[in-house]
Amino acid sequence: MYIKKYYSIIKTKTNLVFLHGWGLDSNIWTYMIPILKLYYNLYFIDLPGFGSNIKEPILNFKKLSIKILEQLPKKIIWIGWSMGGLIITYISLHYPKRTDGIILINSSPFFLKKNDWFGINILVLKKIEKKCIKIMIIFKKFYLLHIKTKKSNLINVLNFNQIKKFFCKPTKNAIQYGYICLTTIDQRKKLNHLQVPLLQIYGSLDNMVPVTNIKNLGQLYSKYFFYIIQNSKHAPFFSHVNELCCIIMKFIKYIS
Repeated sequence: MYIKKYYSIIKTKTNLVFLHGWGLDSNIWTYMIPILKLYYNLYFIDLPGFGSNIKEPILNFKKLSIKILEQLPKKIIWIGWSMGGLIITYISLHYPKRTDGIILINSSPFFLKKNDWFGINILVLKKIEKKCIKIMIIFKKFYLLHIKTKKSNLINVLNFNQIKKFFCKPTKNAIQYGYICLTTIDQRKKLNHLQVPLLQIYGSLDNMVPVTNIKNLGQLYSKYFFYIIQNSKHAPFFSHVNELCCIIMKFIKYIS
């Protein structure tokens, strides 16, 4: 499995490992690299069926964890966006000695809307799954759903338009497996077994991971920190790059 690596220009023992979410690949982190590589060692992973690992077979979380950890440093701060947050939470639960901290960006231990838990309707996810088969539909819908707001500026549009040409169409199996993960995995009761600080970053306008779950998550995990990016939807790495990096750096400084 290929892992893209950037080593800091200064000597550091802080290693950040990034996992993307459903539909897109590790290119989502492109605009964060120039900022973060000055201070940390960065590792970017394309999940099987995505990006540079498009030919890799689909693996369950257990097998994927083993394969990833074989190529990574001993101590890690994990950063996961959306579905990627489910994977890094799994790894942190099963390999606590390899984990220094967790940063979840627009992610959730359970994505579906049920009873008193705020999430996304399963029918909406099913529609997204069908549309993900055509890559151009992904980009059009992604921008409308997860980036564009009434206060969107030209920079947001340029950031997304310039980067979208680098994304590869994911495999059908990868899209289908992601749908299964988002609709079946529930990590809520496992959070109290985590042994490291966890930062949850929300977008105030995110419909997939609503900020209304802050109270619920605070009750599930005592080492829980959160930050809300105002006027942001589900993809702050395009719309609020500087603010997102600033939050991450402050959290790392706090837990170091």
